[in-house]
Amino acid sequence: MKKVLIISYRFPPDNTAGSVRVSQFARWLPSYGWEPYVLTCIPSRYAPQGLESPVGPDRVIRTQSRNYVESLKQAVYRIIKGERRIPSHDERTVSVSGSMRTVSRLCNPFSEIRWPDYALFWQKKAVREGLAFLSDKPVDLIFSSSPPPSSHIVASRIARRTGIPWVAEYRDPWSTHAMKRLQLLETLEKKYEKGVMNNAAAIITVTSSLKDDLQSFFPARRIIHVMPNGFDHGSYCKSTDANTHKLTITYTGTVYPAYRIEPFFMSVRKLMDEEFVARHCLEINFYGDDSYAVTDAARKYFLSDVVMFRGRVPHAAMADIHMKSQLLLLFGWCGEGGKNIVTGKVFEYLAACRPIICFGPGGDEIERLLDYTRGGVCCTSEDMMYETLKKWIEEWKATGTIDHQPRWDRIMTYSRERQTEKLADIFNAVSAERSTKS
Repeated sequence: MKKVLIISYRFPPDNTAGSVRVSQFARWLPSYGWEPYVLTCIPSRYAPQGLESPVGPDRVIRTQSRNYVESLKQAVYRIIKGERRIPSHDERTVSVSGSMRTVSRLCNPFSEIRWPDYALFWQKKAVREGLAFLSDKPVDLIFSSSPPPSSHIVASRIARRTGIPWVAEYRDPWSTHAMKRLQLLETLEKKYEKGVMNNAAAIITVTSSLKDDLQSFFPARRIIHVMPNGFDHGSYCKSTDANTHKLTITYTGTVYPAYRIEPFFMSVRKLMDEEFVARHCLEINFYGDDSYAVTDAARKYFLSDVVMFRGRVPHAAMADIHMKSQLLLLFGWCGEGGKNIVTGKVFEYLAACRPIICFGPGGDEIERLLDYTRGGVCCTSEDMMYETLKKWIEEWKATGTIDHQPRWDRIMTYSRERQTEKLADIFNAVSAERSTKS
């Protein structure tokens, strides 16, 4: 079995989207002939945790990382709140989460700098520990996943020192990110990125739009692979019936400022005013951190008794939550640079085989994905959102369910197992090319 060193700042127990993706690769790679080792950081108590690692502790190298942006936020929080101890992520109340959002806005001039990123002080230690590990246990390939870009920086330095081929994955852009910053900083960042990525043997990204952007940024590269996000089929192959007593609409994850959520609330309110659906027949659940935007919209449209915040739940519980719902709610990124953003939960929604109703700008990756899989409808106006909800509610009232016939053969191509098979093929091709050159 060949060996691969995965370099990723995000890894379990860190419970973020990037961590889930990388951990699933590590889980399935042995099935395709690659034994994974992982170089990562010691997780912060201020980040969501609880994700189980598929790799034993003897194959995970963890190093200390002082997140300077996080340290800045803690200092500002102490000043604002007058408290010495900052609650961990799992201890935060609605009030504390609101204060931390205020802190984040104050620290934006620093946190939006993509180079150096918040993992800057992890790089040196990670390179040192990675080289020490490889001196005892050589591997056939290095794989890094970003963001943060520090994962690529560490991988690039180790690859140059050892001559081991390196495959790099972009889950999000680096210097071409939509975040605004000083023109001089952006110019320097782009130049630095090109220098770092120059020795990558292959590049992978998650959407066709991002592939096109990277192809323009790295014109000398002939092939950039697209490997979308996915889902764990084992979590969704269980038979779970949807709630039949109420029309349950579920949203899981973060509600970002670039989402337009009001058309959904306006449509629900309008349907209630028309007595098309009764309050006691409807339940709208939001899982994740409490969002003032959602709370304000629910209050504005007198839906506070219908809209429920359920808080954070373990990632392992998400499949059951999705499959017990009648409808799954999604929002597309309506801000600049959002057309190539497809969050990981979209694929988990698809795996649940429940109709998805999305409000977004249209003409983006999400709309193309929903059309391709027949997984749901992307609404681009309030009228379209209203008519779609009305149609599906009418079906539910008449039959107790909503007619939904997705293309399961297409959805299955996004399973983590299938995606890892593609990743292993890329690893094999890069490894074979190196052998040929040797």
